[in-house]
Order: sequence, then structure tokens, then C-alpha cells
Amino acid sequence: MTESDNIAKNIWKVAKEVLHNQETQNESYKGEKTPDEFNNQFINTVNGLLDKEKRKAKPKAVPSKIKPQQASFRLYKTTTEEISKYIDELKNKTNQTLDKLTSKLIKICKEELAPIIMDLVNISFEQGQVPSLLKIARVVPVYKKGAREDCSNYRPISILPPISKILEMAMRARISNYLDTINFISNKQYGFRKSTNTTYAALDIIVKIQDSLDKNLISAGLPARKDLYFAYSSNCKG
Repeated sequence: MTESDNIAKNIWKVAKEVLHNQETQNESYKGEKTPDEFNNQFINTVNGLLDKEKRKAKPKAVPSKIKPQQASFRLYKTTTEEISKYIDELKNKTNQTLDKLTSKLIKICKEELAPIIMDLVNISFEQGQVPSLLKIARVVPVYKKGAREDCSNYRPISILPPISKILEMAMRARISNYLDTINFISNKQYGFRKSTNTTYAALDIIVKIQDSLDKNLISAGLPARKDLYFAYSSNCKG
């Protein structure tokens, strides 16, 4: 674990294996329920969440941080080298979607498929459209807990076409580069950003608490802060 490139990710992986029985968790359904029954359950759940959101007060509009001269955004073309890199990043899975292509097959045929996928991505960027088949996912009900014949005890897992994931990677790279160029995202945003994770967020808290303790900054929450600091410190030191 200590030799891993992503220690935090591997810690959570081990924790999940310890805390959850892998024989009963993450299993797909094998009973007599029909796909329509699961589909209705998932749709009703989503509709219920949407109704709750509609009843909430609308948040106030946040002024844009983008200056007029920074507002220009361009989708530059991809290359076979970039597409090949994204293919290498795909997980080596054999799950099939409607296009019958699996990640494993694409990785095996990378040299032959990379130029074709490059053309597809560039055309999508130029026309501002995503092929309809790439928007369709195969939904698999995965067991959570409780009675196995109760559809509400399953969560939907969407298996997207591998080419759809490659297109998404290329788009994400361009949006992320643009937002980083104009310094749109705060340095305190640790999640969903390259080279950052929640471990850095925890370290940031520790540094701030240590700095407050060194400066004798006393507040009503100081005892709790001390406990939090020493808890994090002892965990980080092993």
C-alpha cells in the first residue's frame, strides 16, 4: 500500500473490503423480478428526488468570476496519441453495452481503433453533437441490503460504452485546462480535481489548527479543535 501512487484510494479500498462482506454486497440481481419492475422503481426514486429539489428555495445567482476577455472557449482537436492515452486509462473490463465493444477489446486493438475514435471525437467537437448510441447505458441493478426481492434494496449501475468514456475524458481535459488557465476553481477545491484529494483537505485543516495553536488563538471551539488535531496527527503518523 505504501508503494502505491494513490495511497488514499488504496486505504479506502482496504477499508471497504474489511467493513463490507463482499459475498453479499455488489451482486447483480438473479431473481424473478422483471426489468420493468426495476425500471419503474429507479424512475420513481429519481422523480421523488426531483420533486424535493423543486420544493427547495432557489439559491441566489452567483456573479460570474469569468471576465469578458476570458469568456472565449475553444474545443481544440484531439490526436491519436491523446486517444491512445485514454484507452490505456480504461479499466480492463469485458462488460458489453449496446455497441458490443468492451474496454478489453478496445485496449487489445488500440493501434487500429485509436485513429477511428480520434475522428469520431473530432467530428463530435466540430458539430457540437454526441452520437445517440454513446448516450445509452446498460443499467444493472446491484444489491445493497435487505430483502432481495424488494426492488428498493437495489441501486442502479450504468455501464456506459467505452467510446463514450473516451469522449468524456477528452472533453473533461479541455474544460479543466480552460478553468485552470483562468484560475476559475479555488485552490481549496480538493475533490474532483487532478493531483488533489481529501487527504490534502485533511492536511490543510491540520496546518490551520497547528497555526492557531502556535499563535494561542483561543475560541469557544478550541477543545474540539485540539481533539480533532491530535486525532488526525496520530492517524497520519501511523
